[in-house]
Amino acid sequence: MRVCIVTQECPGVTEYYGGIGTQYAAFAPEWAAAGVDTHFVTMKLRGRQAPDMLDGVHIHALGSGYFFPWHAAEWARKVNRAIAETGPYDAIISPEFRGECSVYARRQDHGPLVTHLLTSSQQLLSLRPGLTFLERRGLRTRVFLHAERTQAENSRELYAPSTAVLDWARELWPATAGLTSRVLPLAIRVEQVRRQAAAGELPGGFPAPSDTPIVGLASRLDGHKGAADLVAAIHRSSRRRPHPPRADGLHRQGAPQPRSRTAPVGDPDPSVMSTVELD
Repeated sequence: MRVCIVTQECPGVTEYYGGIGTQYAAFAPEWAAAGVDTHFVTMKLRGRQAPDMLDGVHIHALGSGYFFPWHAAEWARKVNRAIAETGPYDAIISPEFRGECSVYARRQDHGPLVTHLLTSSQQLLSLRPGLTFLERRGLRTRVFLHAERTQAENSRELYAPSTAVLDWARELWPATAGLTSRVLPLAIRVEQVRRQAAAGELPGGFPAPSDTPIVGLASRLDGHKGAADLVAAIHRSSRRRPHPPRADGLHRQGAPQPRSRTAPVGDPDPSVMSTVELD
């Protein structure tokens, strides 16, 4: 069996990777170890040589091109050529974000396309507060929205981490309602997280252990990441419990304070939530 993963986020190859890259960094080596001929089409960093193999996975790193508003369309054409040159495959799997397989989705000559519903631009726009007009309706945004919808609606199958994510995508893109779908739970390496947590040290300013429950959130404090919703839940809990839990967040220096469409709390109450900035 031959499988191709397509995403610009590839730990060990690309400089940036978020939740999407983390998921495939967990899935791909496991598939390769199980005997699946696993390939990864991703972006090559300028001035850096990408490996041909990584953890048993074949790496096909492409030049990034120019970062102008049409970059998503240019990249999708490069991906289409790469799949043609390295295929055929039994399945090509790619997240909907950026619509990286939007060109390939039209014909699918080298294997069926499976779109992995994780985070679409349309979902982010509905959650993120404070965006400018260009960020919401500019050319780059409209190209992303069109590419993502084209890819999802023309896929042979959809994966989603939960039925809620799948239902939300179908509300946004009604044409996907008839597509075959399945839930692929997010990969969380529990034992690895426990080992690293036991061996690591909390940064300065983080609260010392006490009798009060502590909820930790390691995240950017963007509105769509859920920090504000966590604070709101703790406020509700504090009205019902004599010793409410504290929420303590790790976030990158200079990041915005938590805000949310559903729970606009502004600056966090220091009696309920403190934050520790990371460089």
